[in-house]
Amino acid sequence: MTTLVAAASIVGVMVTTNTGQAFVNQLKQYFEPEKKVIEEYEGMPEEKDIVLQDTESGYVIYIDEERYKLVQEENQDVIVPKVPLEDPIS
Repeated sequence: MTTLVAAASIVGVMVTTNTGQAFVNQLKQYFEPEKKVIEEYEGMPEEKDIVLQDTESGYVIYIDEERYKLVQEENQDVIVPKVPLEDPIS
């Protein structure tokens, strides 16, 4: 647990400094800007295009832009469906 906290602290410091930002930008070059992945939905394989997103928080993440979008809310990144979900049945 201590190792995990230490690693998270180091990553947090790295992404908030100029040197850390430069490191993240260099690391980003090793990722493909877009790639195809196969996901299973209800047991059926489905090929998807995913896109590399660069966040204001200093990390990169692949997102299925066909179904989701990345938004910044109150100092946090949130991945939400592009089409809002219906209200749950009560």
